[in-house]
Amino acid sequence: MHQQPRVAAFGALAASALLALSACSGGGSDDASSAAGKSAAGKETKKGTSSSGSPGSKSTSSPSAAAGRSTGGSDTAQAVTSKVEVSIKSCQLRDASKLFAVVQLDNANGAADYAYTVKVRFLNSAHPDQAVYTTLTHQPVQAGAMKSALASAAWKGDSAAMPKTCEVAKATKVKTAG
Repeated sequence: MHQQPRVAAFGALAASALLALSACSGGGSDDASSAAGKSAAGKETKKGTSSSGSPGSKSTSSPSAAAGRSTGGSDTAQAVTSKVEVSIKSCQLRDASKLFAVVQLDNANGAADYAYTVKVRFLNSAHPDQAVYTTLTHQPVQAGAMKSALASAAWKGDSAAMPKTCEVAKATKVKTAG
């Protein structure tokens, strides 16, 4: 009976620690080009599959992703070109095979609510052909708000080609009703 609350508390503590760590390790205004040269404060390497431009990992989204899809908003996706609106706060390695990126979604100056879809690329500049991709889908952000989202992927490839950095490969947003 006491096991479940401990597990839930530990999971919440681990998630908040990861977000706190990522907030300390990166600036909030990183853009895709500066994030490409950034590693997770000396974290070694990361594993993954060679994907040569096609998605090589599963999509990751928050529990609120389904809510973002059912908001009844516009179906027309707009490309996000602002490096302030969608940026990478940090890239990290966990357990020698999991890649994590904390993505900052900034709709603070927005006039409407949006659901963001962000494709994140994990890469090693010495082996750009072995990049790993993951996608955050339908991340809702209200007008005037900011949100951080956690993207993850697995690495199962050659240790010499393990990704060391990450960047925003593509980002779109869809106006939601609200």
